[in-house]
Amino acid sequence: MEIDLKEGSASQMLEQVYNHLGGELSAEKYEVKKDGIHILSHVFSLVKGTDIMIHSIRSNEDLYYNIEGDESDERYLNFRFEYKADIMKNTEDHEEGMDLQAVGMAVYDTSYSFKTHNKGGQLNQWISIRISIQQMSDIFTQFGKYLGGLFPEGHNWVRYDIAPLEVHLLLKDIFDLDLDQRNPMTHSVVLARVIECLGVFYDRLLNKGFQEQSNVHPDDLQRLMELKDKLINPFEPLPSLSVIADEYGYSLSKLKRDFGSVFGSSIKRFHTDLRLEKAKELLQHEKRSITEVARLVGYNSVSKFSLGFKKAYGITPKEASLKYTKN
Repeated sequence: MEIDLKEGSASQMLEQVYNHLGGELSAEKYEVKKDGIHILSHVFSLVKGTDIMIHSIRSNEDLYYNIEGDESDERYLNFRFEYKADIMKNTEDHEEGMDLQAVGMAVYDTSYSFKTHNKGGQLNQWISIRISIQQMSDIFTQFGKYLGGLFPEGHNWVRYDIAPLEVHLLLKDIFDLDLDQRNPMTHSVVLARVIECLGVFYDRLLNKGFQEQSNVHPDDLQRLMELKDKLINPFEPLPSLSVIADEYGYSLSKLKRDFGSVFGSSIKRFHTDLRLEKAKELLQHEKRSITEVARLVGYNSVSKFSLGFKKAYGITPKEASLKYTKN
């Protein structure tokens, strides 16, 4: 099923889905259950022009979204944190039937037009925070100054990163809530966890090598998202850059430049970071040995895995396993 959407406010986006699928829509919630589709979206409005949207979608078939960007001055910055599936596809260890799902976080100017989808037969959950460009200038002046050092001026840009374990745990606190209970405790938990997610994301962006002045054409952004989907399988070996460039119609120099502009790293670094982040998550489970985790994320050598893990996180896989199982 395909759904065409025009970028706008939280209420405008949900109204378009409602017009397409029906269901029940209010200022705080949208829900539809029909024909193998269950969509549940909650809206928490902070101040005028800033909304938190919490989405849970399950469908028997894939849902495809054609998102048309908004070039007006009333557009938004949209921060998006994936909890289960969504933009990033699932991968599986077919020997064990183990889910190696990888999720990400992104921020983009809503002038950006793109296509995305929710994979059918599974639960898709994510949170988005929409802040109007005008409000960023008028009210969140200092915040806008901080962000200005990371985001290029003009339209059609995206910043994307792998969602670390810390963000996953923060999102879990939100999705564990009864969001229909609009009481002070619910509001405070949602707001606090979202602010923490923004802080983690911002800190990671500061440490990335984003090319500030490099805007990417919408067609190239779409190709980069398709490439990212190919790269998120931590169990598969990384193809050579020349193979990737040929497959996606890039020159090597443009591939490196555009990928660095959106993801803030090289392709090899992105793939390695993804494998290590997935390993950190797997090490929460005390039943999985370090050797097993190393193999699951594509390392043939436990010693190389341990060295890479310690270089990335400052602790060994064993220390990480003890840390997270205690928590």
